[in-house]
Amino acid sequence: MGCIVDADNEVDEGHEDNNTADAQTRLTVLATVPDVVGMMESQAASAITSAGLTVGTKWYGKSDTVPAGYVMGQHPAAGATVTPGSAVELTISTGPSQVTVPQRGRQDSGRGSVGDHLCRACRRDRYPGLQQHRAPGQRD
Repeated sequence: MGCIVDADNEVDEGHEDNNTADAQTRLTVLATVPDVVGMMESQAASAITSAGLTVGTKWYGKSDTVPAGYVMGQHPAAGATVTPGSAVELTISTGPSQVTVPQRGRQDSGRGSVGDHLCRACRRDRYPGLQQHRAPGQRD
């Protein structure tokens, strides 16, 4: 949806009356940037193009709070008025950072992983309330 921000009346030189049918009005129309933060990337793109704008550069970043594929930022901000056809930059979430749990010792040493160590600790009652889980092939 656009808004008119400026109107100039031009009148043919040969007419004395500004209200004649020969008067021409020049309008400047602007588009309002929609709020797309929190939308899926495809929904955001549709909203932007429906507003008469284009999707600009897409940036990607990790977020512990915004699911992967959702918009977590935009520029210009929602509600800004811009020239139709202007680009709206998006920042898209790639989801939370992946954390790799390191192996305790060498993987083929038979010592097991950090998780195996925690289960052994459960058996020793160092962590009361945790349930013991035995991995397939795990020894006591």
